[in-house]
Amino acid sequence: IDDFERADGRSSLDTLRLADMDGGVERAAVVTNRIARADVGGSALAFAVQMSIKNKPEGGVLVPLSRGSVRPVDARKFAGVRLDLRGAGRYLLVVNTLAGEFTAPIEAKDGWSELRVPFTALAATRPGRGEAPSWRGDDLVQVGVVVQRDAGASAWGEIDNLGFY
Repeated sequence: IDDFERADGRSSLDTLRLADMDGGVERAAVVTNRIARADVGGSALAFAVQMSIKNKPEGGVLVPLSRGSVRPVDARKFAGVRLDLRGAGRYLLVVNTLAGEFTAPIEAKDGWSELRVPFTALAATRPGRGEAPSWRGDDLVQVGVVVQRDAGASAWGEIDNLGFY
């Protein structure tokens, strides 16, 4: 999906990365920057989030799987999402589909860790209209990482080698 090597702000799929933030008038502030990875060479994506002053603020980064996130991707031949993550504490892997948002909790450490999150670990968290959708796997539009912290708090993270396995 993205190895964060492109300097033009686009993913390996030639899509524009998106800052993801909570909704409403007061929003979390998200800043991203490509950084050098000293341990293995190449680049990674760093993000910093200043949480809004509201209940359950969040912010992070989403990578569209097609330009404009309009053409869904069929990921049924894969078992899940893999990424390298560095940070502090709990984050959420986010997979947006045509039916709604699915997430799974992930933990980041001070050093880089390779994480593999099976699709079976994802839970519907923001259904579209109606009841929470079931996972289909053939309607993915975005994949990313989001962090939730207390109102007014700040958080950071670094991601690399985002893809399916």
